[in-house]
Amino acid sequence: LSKSPEWRFQKANEGIDFLKKAIALSPQAPTPVIYANLLLRERSYAAANDDFKRAELNQATSLVRLALAMQKAATGAA
Repeated sequence: LSKSPEWRFQKANEGIDFLKKAIALSPQAPTPVIYANLLLRERSYAAANDDFKRAELNQATSLVRLALAMQKAATGAA
């Protein structure tokens, strides 16, 4: 199933917008942050150039780190 880069970019943006709302409603929950990471990675596949792709992947990696820190804080893990 192959979709155009424009379609991927649009759908990823729509999902990220919804996840921003979820994060605002529940800022301590790591799940929407994880899904935002995945959508940023999906959006990077539609990137027109490597600089944009790199920026998206860096942001996605930051979200993974944030989600892991949130999960550790929630469970009291060291």
